Amino acid sequence: MNKPIIKLILLGTGTCVPEADRSSSGYFISYQDQTVLLDCGSGVLRRLTEAKIDYRTIDTICLSHFHPDHTSDLAPFLLALKYTPRFERTQPLTIIGPVGLKKFLQNLTQLYGPWINNPGYPLIIKELKNNHISIQSLSIFSAPVLHSGESIAYRIETSNGESVTYSGDTDYNQSIIKLAKNSDLLLIECSFPEPEKTAGHLTPEEVGKIARESNSKKVILTHVYPVFENFDPVQQVKNHYAGDVIQGRDLMVFQI
Repeated sequence: MNKPIIKLILLGTGTCVPEADRSSSGYFISYQDQTVLLDCGSGVLRRLTEAKIDYRTIDTICLSHFHPDHTSDLAPFLLALKYTPRFERTQPLTIIGPVGLKKFLQNLTQLYGPWINNPGYPLIIKELKNNHISIQSLSIFSAPVLHSGESIAYRIETSNGESVTYSGDTDYNQSIIKLAKNSDLLLIECSFPEPEKTAGHLTPEEVGKIARESNSKKVILTHVYPVFENFDPVQQVKNHYAGDVIQGRDLMVFQI
């Protein structure tokens, strides 16, 4: 029997800055018959269709924080589930996020209507900070990181031990290093070069240190600002980390 694999599709590797070839943050993970969407920024819903993923089959959405470039397609996603003709969802949808998720959804309800929190199918809301939730054969761990006050990173681990860690937006900190320890794949933001270091975001040098100190096996750079159009951050990461480094692009596919 073939061993189950984790499949990762990069749906959005960009930022709040509009770019033709990069949507805002969003990543699709599948394992066996489970599907997880990490963040849901602008353009992610369309990228799902381009990747030939049926949005109606997604079981779990994990939000790293509430900035628009990580959440702005959530309401359109829920709207599509509610009002797609000849489709009536019956299976539960789990939405996971940091503390404040319930208030965030209540605010969306005030804007758009009660169908946000009462969609006609079971809606499970879980707030995490430094703990985890198990969903069938996947364990989803979280840890607070340095960005906005509520930001968290995620580690998704299978019952066989394979793991993907997603940093969300963060500055250098021990929390993400601990969460990513021995990860098979570290999906990590790489926003600005060292001369333009911005609080709450990572430079390639800091990415390399996190990857090395966490002993992650492979690194994928994401949340890349347009400043990196002029040079490749991969080599700068490799100056601090000996493993495999890939600059992420929308619709790239990886397997573990």
